Amino acid sequence: MTERTKTAASGSLRRPRRRASSPAPSETRARLLSVASAMFAERGVDAVSVRDVCTAAGANVAAVAYHFGGKEGLHLEALRASLRGMRERVLPRLLPADPDPVVRLLAHIGAFAAAMLGPEADAVAPRMILRELARPSVALRRVAEEFLRPNFEELRALVAEIAGIRVESDALDLHVLGVVALVVHCRTAAPVVRAQLGHGDAYPPGFAARVARHAAAQLFHGVGRSDLVPRAAEIEA
Repeated sequence: MTERTKTAASGSLRRPRRRASSPAPSETRARLLSVASAMFAERGVDAVSVRDVCTAAGANVAAVAYHFGGKEGLHLEALRASLRGMRERVLPRLLPADPDPVVRLLAHIGAFAAAMLGPEADAVAPRMILRELARPSVALRRVAEEFLRPNFEELRALVAEIAGIRVESDALDLHVLGVVALVVHCRTAAPVVRAQLGHGDAYPPGFAARVARHAAAQLFHGVGRSDLVPRAAEIEA
């Protein structure tokens, strides 16, 4: 073995072992969002610190400032991610290509009721939203404009098309709000509603569809389309 070969071999033996690669920034950001969303839903934003989130996510405490600009930014993005996830879960039920506006309206009402009252109602996103409704934040007002208002306007436009009412009508707004209010009440006041209806600790299977059908029937009555009430039964459990 030549002197050069010996030197090279000796150098290779002294070469330090590589450290395990750090998570990619995108992975850290996604993990922070997931952990923060779950913690905010469980304990509320005010009860969760940046250090709590970073410790649970296995991230440096400076990561929240780096990725989100601070706790307020993390809260905002967690809300956005939760609402986006809810939207993606219900999209398959919305049937946007169906030419019948009644079918599209019933799909929207059924999907909303399922998201708030169905088997997935205890998921992170609905619980985060309920906490926000109980104590509205600046972040909620922002995501309401980005997600909730467009959904409301979509429902309102469908009802206007069905009923022939101008979209700007105050009465139309109230009829659509009635649908939203019934579903949200059954979710936010679930213990009271279950006690009133004798359902014990959980709503029975199919309850979300029953609420959706009733809301749709009341909506049709309210906008002068009682002839469509039987079609509320098309909402599936």
